[in-house]
Amino acid sequence: MQSNKGKVGFLKILIIGLLGVLLIAVFFVAYRYLKVAGQKVSSPAIEIILPQPPDSGTVQQPFNIKAIARERGDLVTSFQFYVNGFLAGSQTGSADFIPGNWNWTPTKEGVHTFSFLATNQSGIMNLFSMDFPVLPMADADSDGVADASDACPSEEGPALSSGCLLPDDIDRDGLTGSADVCPEEPGIVETKGCPSPDLPDSDRDGVPDPSDSCPGTPGLLEWDGCPPEAWVTDLDGDVTPDFMDTCPESTGSIEASGCPVTLPSDRDGDGVNDIEDRCIDEPGPASNGGCPVTEDRDGDGVPDSTDLCPDLAGLASYNGCRPEGWDSDEDADGVMDYLDRCFSEPGPIENFGCPYPGDRDGDGILDEEDNCPALPGPADNNGCPRLVLFVPGLSIQDVIFPGLTDPCALHDESCDFDGDGLTGDADDCPYQAGMVEYRGCPAFPNDQDGDGISDAYDECVTELGDPIMNGCPVAADPDRDTILGDMDDCPDQAGPPENHGCPRSGRITNVELHIVALITDPVWAGVYCYAQIPGQPTMLRLPERDWLFDRGSGAWNLGSRNRVTFAMRENGQASFKVFCWGQPWSASEFSRTLGEVIRTHRFEDWDGQIRAARGVGAGGWFEIHYRMCRNSCR
Repeated sequence: MQSNKGKVGFLKILIIGLLGVLLIAVFFVAYRYLKVAGQKVSSPAIEIILPQPPDSGTVQQPFNIKAIARERGDLVTSFQFYVNGFLAGSQTGSADFIPGNWNWTPTKEGVHTFSFLATNQSGIMNLFSMDFPVLPMADADSDGVADASDACPSEEGPALSSGCLLPDDIDRDGLTGSADVCPEEPGIVETKGCPSPDLPDSDRDGVPDPSDSCPGTPGLLEWDGCPPEAWVTDLDGDVTPDFMDTCPESTGSIEASGCPVTLPSDRDGDGVNDIEDRCIDEPGPASNGGCPVTEDRDGDGVPDSTDLCPDLAGLASYNGCRPEGWDSDEDADGVMDYLDRCFSEPGPIENFGCPYPGDRDGDGILDEEDNCPALPGPADNNGCPRLVLFVPGLSIQDVIFPGLTDPCALHDESCDFDGDGLTGDADDCPYQAGMVEYRGCPAFPNDQDGDGISDAYDECVTELGDPIMNGCPVAADPDRDTILGDMDDCPDQAGPPENHGCPRSGRITNVELHIVALITDPVWAGVYCYAQIPGQPTMLRLPERDWLFDRGSGAWNLGSRNRVTFAMRENGQASFKVFCWGQPWSASEFSRTLGEVIRTHRFEDWDGQIRAARGVGAGGWFEIHYRMCRNSCR
């Protein structure tokens, strides 16, 4: 009996103990919940370490910028640094704080504006701006090269030769020998030592003929002036496109830039073993038994005798035809997928589309030297993309005194931040002046003249122009139909060359809209869009279902379902609309509108040139890169 009482007592103690532990756990959870719930989620705090007044910089001398973005109720996801409104540094993550450590080399003296933009995972931003003075550089010989980096500080010389004058540099441009095509006229590297105005550009693609591998066809600079079709132009059939091929008439290895590499088992170096090579002393592709291709009218390296598409350049692996999506570039690094050895990771063309170790954005600039290690950009911009600051109206700058905020932060429903007459929920773009019909958003964000060239790159921001002319019009071609001067019978109306530049009012033609790329703020779990052609019965959904695939850094993979073709009169106006939505990471939250793009283009813009357009909505922004083509963009 005594034993049973002992057992009951022990059980009571055990139960009471367990209940006590449970109560403590419940109390702790409730405390944490109330503490978190009571926290006010506000914009991240920004702490500037360098520069500090009265710091200043010097022209051509690197200056180190250091700052920290700290969380206030929510994790920090992005910290960006802008100079005069242009992106100069970026760090991403998801942490209590994100440090920024960037180098900037000023090229002009005067007062420059530094802006620091921090964003948390709720999308709340904080912007702080400050002025930074830059003094003239010390330059004893007045050659434009700072004494600190001038190898000949007392002797005038060009910057390309470190401030020294080379013995055989007659024109004093720093280029000599084969690098200087115009040895008696000063020029630059991009034009091979020639003055750019004197270099012809037959196809008007912005790549001078001496540097253009396809001088008769407009193309892209990164493809040496060639169009997408150049990727299947391969005269020697060695799977190295001619514009990349150092030996375009001799079959070789892509690793050797298309040149033959001789081996004991392959004496002509064409990659076909001598045992299987019908022409062991003449380089030729494997598709032709190792013999040179003699009859190939479409120039794709596949002999006409075995080419199933002899009049359209294609791929040898598809018997000379083009498969669906032959021109796809999933990672948007400029290397077509069929040749891209890392088709889901961006990388430079020199490394076959693969990123170099220590280069996570694949732009060819190592992370330790890259001011934007997670965003691909050119070397001349320190590895950052050419983006502009899109929140100029954000006025809350509570870096040091978080209590001294703008009164509108407390009563934003009644404040008109941008002065466009719209407030609260009626204004989808509270920090950008806009129009009533666009719910307070500008019709052409970052593109004042609406010509498809963003203001950051547009040298004529208030005049309609073409991308190949940096957004400027051509005086000899006022209607922008590429027919100049006296050759244009209708200089004020765009028309085709076969009609001497005059429009044909009754002529029906097909117009293709090709959405090349989609970029958003990198905060969404998924994005989807609709493209609509007014008057057409259906809309194109991107993607057909679910969400677009995230390539990282705010870029989205559109796949091959990104084109729509419709009929138009040659003298008509082709219009389209694109609407996009972003899905937050929480499945319980609804999608948020990223705005819409509405564009109208006439005949002169159906030219295949890539243009940009940005939409801004209550949830953020999106930007499309697109082109419109007569008949087809393929």
